Amino acid sequence: MQHQAVRSLGGRLALWLFMIFCIYFVWSLLNTLWALMQSGARVENWAAALSVVFALVLVGTILGAIAWYTRPVDPDA
Repeated sequence: MQHQAVRSLGGRLALWLFMIFCIYFVWSLLNTLWALMQSGARVENWAAALSVVFALVLVGTILGAIAWYTRPVDPDA
């Protein structure tokens, strides 16, 4: 019988946080693009939007790294 590697409780929590953040990121990106199109898309608006997107990408990278680090590892491999 093969043992299947399973995530710990912390690993499952990290994965759920990452998935929820991904959904929030897509919603935020669409909301930001919609707001830019409504406001006439001036340069300072684009700069602010890019800084928000950059910050969200940074947070997503950190959450993704935590989810990757807590992935299930097969002890026999």
